[in-house]
Amino acid sequence: MKSVFVLCDVNLTPVGTAFVISPDYVMSAYHCVADDFNKPSKKHANEWLLTTGLERDSRGVVSAFSPNSVIEVEVERFVIKDDWVLLRRKDRLQFSPDVVVPVCQEGSVPLHEDEARIKIYHCPIDLFRDGLSDAVRPCAVEQRLGMTTNHRAFVQTGLFGGSSGGLYALMSGEALAMHIETVSTSQSVSDFESEGNFDEKQCVSEASDSCANTYASFVSGIILCRYKNLMQCLQPQKSSGGEAIKMP
Repeated sequence: MKSVFVLCDVNLTPVGTAFVISPDYVMSAYHCVADDFNKPSKKHANEWLLTTGLERDSRGVVSAFSPNSVIEVEVERFVIKDDWVLLRRKDRLQFSPDVVVPVCQEGSVPLHEDEARIKIYHCPIDLFRDGLSDAVRPCAVEQRLGMTTNHRAFVQTGLFGGSSGGLYALMSGEALAMHIETVSTSQSVSDFESEGNFDEKQCVSEASDSCANTYASFVSGIILCRYKNLMQCLQPQKSSGGEAIKMP
């Protein structure tokens, strides 16, 4: 999917996944850019790179698939407690409309009984870091949506380190959620209450129906349309002199 990128620091070290969510912004998980991955604070590097993929040669030198297509971006908006960050192109050009992933509206958020299928687009960076692969690029996995709470979408599957910031897309192509973590069904219900406006009955019933007495892994993403501050940030902005461009 040409809307999804490997997010790297200025030295081409991959840190996560990012995707184009508006003409002005790409989105990722805030903890991917935080100085302290385990204890995110307002301390973070401001400048980052987007690339369609990385490869490592026989000498161990890492380079971008298409060096001329590397895009410089910088942190512009973020909310630490919700774990999202918006990054904007340093050249202030806009992304072409055909690479923007529209956010699904509330009426399109699937219900559990719909048994909806989604595609998760992410970058398996751990495989690259650990030397199990000499290349990393965005990939996709199709799964059934497990359950939702007021602000989270859960899918019973496993992802990798570096998948954070990945896109949970409806089959229509709209963005449902952004991946932030892997959770275990062995965690207590109270672990999820901190997300706010928690629907305890929904979570308990869905978890018991699908995987009672197991230790299955779920991945969790924030449902984008339910974060008002995020949606306000995505309102159209005036371009700073640049025209819409097509991505390579």
